Amino acid sequence: MLGKIYLSFLYILPFFSLEGLENAKSLSFDPENLVREVVFDEKKASTLPISEWRLKNGMKVILKQTNDEENEISVRLVALGGYGSVEPEDRASAELAASVAMESGIGEWCPDKLAVLLYDQSIELNIKIEPFVRSIDASFPPESLEIFFTLVKKIFQQPRCTPEAFNHVLKSKKDELTRRGREVDSDRLLKVIAVHEQHALNPLSFTDLKKARVSQSERFFRAAFSNPADFVCIIVGKVNPEKIKKLCSDSFSALDVQKIDQKFILPHYKKAPKVRVTKIHHLPHNQESLVYLSLPLHLCLDPTRLEHLELACQMIETRLRNHIKNHSSESRGMDVRYELPLYPSLEYPWITVQFHVDDKQINSTLNLALQQIKSICREGFSLDEVTAASQIKQKRAKLWRCSHDYWIILLSNHYLWKWDSKKIVEGFQMPQAIDPKEIHFTLCHSLLIDEYTPLHLED
Repeated sequence: MLGKIYLSFLYILPFFSLEGLENAKSLSFDPENLVREVVFDEKKASTLPISEWRLKNGMKVILKQTNDEENEISVRLVALGGYGSVEPEDRASAELAASVAMESGIGEWCPDKLAVLLYDQSIELNIKIEPFVRSIDASFPPESLEIFFTLVKKIFQQPRCTPEAFNHVLKSKKDELTRRGREVDSDRLLKVIAVHEQHALNPLSFTDLKKARVSQSERFFRAAFSNPADFVCIIVGKVNPEKIKKLCSDSFSALDVQKIDQKFILPHYKKAPKVRVTKIHHLPHNQESLVYLSLPLHLCLDPTRLEHLELACQMIETRLRNHIKNHSSESRGMDVRYELPLYPSLEYPWITVQFHVDDKQINSTLNLALQQIKSICREGFSLDEVTAASQIKQKRAKLWRCSHDYWIILLSNHYLWKWDSKKIVEGFQMPQAIDPKEIHFTLCHSLLIDEYTPLHLED
């Protein structure tokens, strides 16, 4: 786990911005293709060698060089906007589009030949279109770098969406719905509760799938990867910067902007939900359960509030663990994290408390947790608590900075949300003292715990 976020929620790390970088000097390196370069101040970021290039078509390329022994390069191309941008009747076609494209092959490679190529080159490739994000993720050895750039170029210029692939993906989705029956994934249920007006967050139904058309899937996929200027490309690994520049100049700069009618939009809450969700998952062959308590925050995150929320989650976790232990409850695995149901939107995050507990102590432990959270909202935190939480956060960041996944998501979020570039360096320095009153103010004005309607889910 990184900070107070599981890997599946790594999207919501601190972000930073291109503001102040736009006026960088023009490059002497192939100025027709590579128009801007920024290298971070080596004195301030000696252990964080990061370079940025802006291509003539508007795509941004960020290289994070590593010195680790891992013989692998990780890449993510990511853009804001996904299938949440289409009308409800077109949603199924749009949601299936990425799977259909991968199942169809890429460029001159049919599905079988593509599978052989990826296997021979040891390339892991994943194209995803989510409700509000589009991405291409890959990892591969250094010797497969050129092939990867060729594949990305083909994804933009020569995608494939065949009827055979569409029918296969559609059947797989129907089979999945049949197996699942009426069961609803808990994470998606939370999202639906949080924003009932967002059709893209509701699980697909058989009625939705009847409206899916291969022509619509193809049209949407081409639109999703039609404008390179929408994308930020993050490259992490032990690579030669000049080689990356050359490949970007030869491949990515050749991607032209296609004229499309599709507009990609981001979600917006009409209002925050007022519901307290408790989900109890009874563990098979056991007398205990995994319990989740989720609370929405009436808050829109900015860099300061995000820092407050990260520290608050750590301090709430410590308080709950000690409080419940002192009352002889046999809970374990206590964890408190924050989540963004509408990622990449920063509006109205949730705090989720998770723990294992004996079935007989579920209600008493939940009551203890709620009691302590209400006490925190009234009384706030001490300076010692804030200092300890800051130190834990810094230690975790240092542990994770050798991870490619960490840098891929950290950097992509920084660039997508255009937050202060200093955050990338400050995150690895000694944290500055934060007034506990500021954290308390952020929490108590956004966690309206006495106004929430309880919702109980159990399986």
